[in-house]
Amino acid sequence: MTKVTIPEVKKAFKGKVTIFGGVPSVALLKESMPDEDFEVFMKNLFNEIAPGHRFILGVSDTTPPDADFNRLLRITEMVREWGILPMEVK
Repeated sequence: MTKVTIPEVKKAFKGKVTIFGGVPSVALLKESMPDEDFEVFMKNLFNEIAPGHRFILGVSDTTPPDADFNRLLRITEMVREWGILPMEVK
């Protein structure tokens, strides 16, 4: 949760650091983000982190106690489907 985008961080560090995060904790809350917006956000995130080197996908802060567990399962599905390195832009 920062004003700097993932592409900006990747460009600034030129592959010299590993980035952790990407999924804001609020994205796991249905009241913060409808399902359709969650899907769009996650697809865009995977496009931003492609090809995926030096990136560890995770919840950027902590998983809230009232997180939608189905969204965590959906992220697992996305990693299995789209997270094979090198990743391609979808």
